[in-house]
Amino acid sequence: MICPKCKVKNSDLAKYCIRCGYLFPSNDVSKYGDTLENKLINEYFSDGKLKYYFYNISLGFLIFNFSYAFLKKQYSIGTISFLSFIYLWFIFKKAIYLIISSLGFFSLFFIFSFLFCLFIYLYYCFKFNEFYIDNVRFRINKIIKNNPNCNYEELKNICKKDSRGNWIIAILSTIIFLIIIC
Repeated sequence: MICPKCKVKNSDLAKYCIRCGYLFPSNDVSKYGDTLENKLINEYFSDGKLKYYFYNISLGFLIFNFSYAFLKKQYSIGTISFLSFIYLWFIFKKAIYLIISSLGFFSLFFIFSFLFCLFIYLYYCFKFNEFYIDNVRFRINKIIKNNPNCNYEELKNICKKDSRGNWIIAILSTIIFLIIIC
């Protein structure tokens, strides 16, 4: 299925676009009607919040990694990526010497650790947009639940405010990472 909004190819069973979050018309959606959550999701992504991608790879995460995850309020992904990058730095800094100086069995630990960190990085590069859209759905449901007496316009304004990135944690995590590696 091709998204009518951003023209990216999605799975035929997809309920929303993996790039822009556009909700596809389907029997499920028509059965439940145009819900408040679906309207707010389209408002949340109205500015093209997922416009940077390449073959379903999140370019923001590919380039900026944990900082981008923190910016998009994906704190668990950001924390895991931050820790894996710190560990990768340790491997690059110390592992070459340890691999050369150790016998084969001990070097396998560093090799497998490196491959595991690389797997984490690539997994999140491919899956970041999907996780982000699921997080947006969760955040919108929380906004609706916490503001039961608000009308649509007020909820829309809250969603637009919530859709802004968390620049403070993104910059702070980058600074902490740079301090650790220096």
